[in-house]
Amino acid sequence: MPLLYSRMATTTAMPVGPDVPLDDSQALHQSVAFFALTLGVSWALWLPLAFQDTLGLVIPDELGILPIVIGGFGPAIAAVIMTWRGEGTVRALLKSVFDWRQHPKWYLVSLFLTPAMIPVGSALYAASGGVLDLSVLVQRLPMYPVQFVFVLFLGGGQEELGWRGFALPRLQAAYGGTVASLVIGVIWAVWHLPVFAIPASSQYGQGFLPYAVGVLGFSVLLTWLFNGTGGSVLLAMLFHASLNASSTLYPIPVDILRSSGFPDIVMLGMALATWVVALVVLSRDGRSLDPRRDAETTTTPP
Repeated sequence: MPLLYSRMATTTAMPVGPDVPLDDSQALHQSVAFFALTLGVSWALWLPLAFQDTLGLVIPDELGILPIVIGGFGPAIAAVIMTWRGEGTVRALLKSVFDWRQHPKWYLVSLFLTPAMIPVGSALYAASGGVLDLSVLVQRLPMYPVQFVFVLFLGGGQEELGWRGFALPRLQAAYGGTVASLVIGVIWAVWHLPVFAIPASSQYGQGFLPYAVGVLGFSVLLTWLFNGTGGSVLLAMLFHASLNASSTLYPIPVDILRSSGFPDIVMLGMALATWVVALVVLSRDGRSLDPRRDAETTTTPP
């Protein structure tokens, strides 16, 4: 298999760079500042909840939900602030959220790729001795559209204005899409760390390592999607919403989820399926992850 770089098979997808010209140093500086601001905004809200016992605080779960949701806007808030203070325009940044004129195949990827991974996680869970109950889907499937819309705007989709809308174009213009995907994936996973210690969050009780491995793979897929759509944050939001909302479609009984949380073996299965797809993308469509390939091929003599 080819190396996980970018010198791979050709593709019609073109990598997307920032809306203003930046050299590598500027791109790195802006990206680091964005990551720092994102962590600052979100963690200022999440860390008191995560360490409430240490701080001697008593915060009911009902009151903890609002800071969790607001903290989820950290990447979007940081992207708007960085754009406003920089050379770009907030209008251009927000315009990508309404970029809906895309080939139908990208809508299929955004909406159905992650739900298609459910059998992998379910099979691993069953093989490990877990109990599956398909009857729970009778109640969950009708609620899926409602959950999807909530996640799209408040439960994860809104992050994409920052991760893919701001950070990705800058990092991949300087270092290539594969490196950018992995860097963003690491920050994206670490950014979530406090919520793993907050009882009111959906990540509470989960293992961080399988979660982080899956996030890295999803970051690669989102780069492929973002570049394939010419920089549509909307499609990235739909993908993110599908990813989060589809976790409710695993046929695991409610009492098990309430008592022990989302099983790590299911997350491991999702991570495995994600990386299989990500490696296929890298081997078949890797050129879309490297914005420097075309520049090198045009400047290098035959």
